[in-house]
Amino acid sequence: MWARDYDEEGIWLVHTWGMRDQRITWRAAAIYLDEAHLVIDSLDYWRKKKPAAARYLDLTGLRKAVNQVSSYRLE
Repeated sequence: MWARDYDEEGIWLVHTWGMRDQRITWRAAAIYLDEAHLVIDSLDYWRKKKPAAARYLDLTGLRKAVNQVSSYRLE
């Protein structure tokens, strides 16, 4: 499954087996999720569209780490 969005109540999940999107609460996520991965293709998106979430991401550190290992540089 992958998450398509989130809000104050939880995370919207997209099921890969054809079920409708489903929101799970943050409490359920804390109980049932043991890992999560984040794909970032634009730091600007996080700065402009999700500024509240960006406060919890070390965007400078993330850019540095990605640029050390990737042929696609984040600006």
